[in-house]
Amino acid sequence: MPFTTQIFTFGFFPVCMILYYLAVLLEKIPLLKKCRLTDLALIGISCGFYMWACIDDIVGFAAYIVLVYLLGLAIQNIRKKNFFLIAQDTENNQKNSPWRCRFCSWALLRLWVC
Repeated sequence: MPFTTQIFTFGFFPVCMILYYLAVLLEKIPLLKKCRLTDLALIGISCGFYMWACIDDIVGFAAYIVLVYLLGLAIQNIRKKNFFLIAQDTENNQKNSPWRCRFCSWALLRLWVC
């Protein structure tokens, strides 16, 4: 669906805006704030936009979404492990050690590169 079609301009886009702002209003309720409705609304809208063009490959698209989510979790866990190892090594160094400053700068460089 191109952005310049009448279906997108007068159909899909206004419905998406209404859904998003409805999710924003519902998120003000304390019980629903933890659900992150705005994020879920944007994900649903994006999936709807993609599926409008290619509904035949819905299984492949769902598998792709799950794969990207799992890889994101794996990357997050790897980064957490590296950070905790660096923090643990920093605590073991003596306060007056000349190597402490060098190690901290290396650790910050490693966090920045990752």
